[in-house]
Amino acid sequence: MPTISSTEAGAVGRYINLGSPASQDDIGAQTCVAYCNPSGAAENNLGYFFGKAAGASYLRFNTNHNGGSPTFGFGASSSGSSLNPGASAPNNSLTYGVEQHLAFTWDGSLNASNILLYNDSGLLASATSDGSGALSSDAASDLWLLNRDTSSRAFIGDVYYIARWSRILNWTELQNVFSNGPLAEPTGLILLWANQQDYSTNALTPSS
Repeated sequence: MPTISSTEAGAVGRYINLGSPASQDDIGAQTCVAYCNPSGAAENNLGYFFGKAAGASYLRFNTNHNGGSPTFGFGASSSGSSLNPGASAPNNSLTYGVEQHLAFTWDGSLNASNILLYNDSGLLASATSDGSGALSSDAASDLWLLNRDTSSRAFIGDVYYIARWSRILNWTELQNVFSNGPLAEPTGLILLWANQQDYSTNALTPSS
C-alpha cells in the first residue's frame, strides 16, 4: 500500500467523478472496502463512499446517520424495485471520530442475503430487501466517490482509501486488506483511490 500522505477530506459539496469506464460498469460479483474516519453526520444524513446513481441505476455504498445511531449499507437497483437489492448494517456499526474499515461483498444477484457487510470486527448481521424483476444496468451512470453526484450526499470526514474488486473477498482476504492495504489482494482489484489518485492497474483519472 502506498504511504498515505494525505486524505480525501469530505465536506459539503465534495465529490470525485471518475466517469463511466468499462472497468467500473455492471461488475456483478464485487467487493468494496472504505478505510475512513467519519467525523459526524453526512450531508442530508447520507454520505456516499461511491455511487452510480443516475437514470435507473442506484448502485451505492454509503453511511447513514440514522437518527444518531449511525450505520452503513450497500444497494443496487432492479426493474421491480429501484432501491433493491439492498442491505443495511445494524445501528452503531460505524463510529464517528474513529479510523475504521467498512466493507461489503455482493454476488451480483437479486437475493439481498448475498450482500454481506463487514467492519473491523467481522461479518455483521444486516437488514435486507430483495430486488425483483431484473437487475438494472449501471453502465450509463458515472462513478462518483464521496458523493452520489455534484451535491446532496457528501461524506463528511476523512477517507484514506476506497478500493473495489471485481470478485468476492472472503473474511481472511478482507483481514489481509485491513492489515496490509488493498494491494495485498491484487487479484480483481479494479479501483484503489488514495492520495487523490487510482493505484489500481486501471489508473482512472477524474473527469471533474
